[in-house]
Amino acid sequence: MAGLYLEEFVVGHVFRHTLRKTVTEGDNMLFSV
Repeated sequence: MAGLYLEEFVVGHVFRHTLRKTVTEGDNMLFSV
């Protein structure tokens, strides 16, 4: 996945991720401060 340029992305391509975590409003606040 690393190193792709904008032109290399394809419409409809699905990216599979091994880690699944929802970023909550609290997480966003901690990372933003």
